[in-house]
This record gives sequence, C-alpha cells and structure tokens, in this order.
Amino acid sequence: MTTGEYTSSALAAKAFKDAFFAAAVTNHASDNGVRVSYGHPGSGTRGVDDLIAVKNVRVTADWGPMGIRHARDVILELDVEYSAFISGVDDDDKSATDRAYALLDVDDAYCRRAPAYNGDSTLGGVVRDCMLTSSESAGVTDNAFLAQGRLIVVLATFTARARITD
Repeated sequence: MTTGEYTSSALAAKAFKDAFFAAAVTNHASDNGVRVSYGHPGSGTRGVDDLIAVKNVRVTADWGPMGIRHARDVILELDVEYSAFISGVDDDDKSATDRAYALLDVDDAYCRRAPAYNGDSTLGGVVRDCMLTSSESAGVTDNAFLAQGRLIVVLATFTARARITD
C-alpha cells in the first residue's frame, strides 16, 4: 500500500489517531510538565499542569467510483484538547492561554512542515496529509478553578485525508 491507503475506514481512523498520539508524545517529550493522553486522561492527572488529550476521531467517506475495487477517499477529523493550568492567584488568564496555545502550536507546526524541517504532514505515511483545521477556546477560567489557579482549554481539530481500497 502507498501513503495513507487502507482497506477500511475503521483501520484508517485508528491508524490516524495512533500516529497523531505518537507524534504528540514525541513532540512534547522534552517538556516534563506535559502529559499526552490517548483519550480521556482519567483521574491520573494530579501533579500535571499541562495536558494534551487525543480524543475523538470521525470519518466522513464519499462514494467511490463504480468498479471492482470501489476505491474512495475519506476525511478523518481528530479532536485534541490542549489544557494549561497555572496555579496560584494570577490576575488573569493570559499566562494559561499563552501556554495552551503554545502547546497547540507545536503540533500544528509539526503537521505543516516537511520532514527536512522537523515535521511530517503525513504522520509517517499514515495519512496523505494532515493539518489543523479549527481551534476554539472560551478563554476564561471556569469559576470552579479560580481559587486554585487559572485553567484554559483549547479544543483543536486536525483533519487528514486517506484512501480506502479493497
């Protein structure tokens, strides 16, 4: 098989999530304050201020051409949550916001760059290409956390393309 080619949408979705998770672990390995989680991090996040949770993956397929192989292209969307916590009584959310977006920028840059520039838009040949297609943040710490510090969460969606062949 060639880059980003699979025999089913399910295999493509799992491979994309696995590859992105592995890339995020590598991308943030030198930053001891960051935990990268495959899915929801659960309760094991005590002592971790910054968290990257590689969460939901969605597949959208289009009808392929008629023929024996029924090859078709699929769009894969992966939701990744970047959260940063600054303990203490900072006067505003700016420090946590800056940190959350800095974490996102590392993975965004990785997916945008060619291997010669320490990136890989194909995630090691797992997809045809991958890029950050959306991000959002409320930009305000929830009242439940204000007494402990500032917590900002940025929700990002990375979109990739793959081909399904039989």
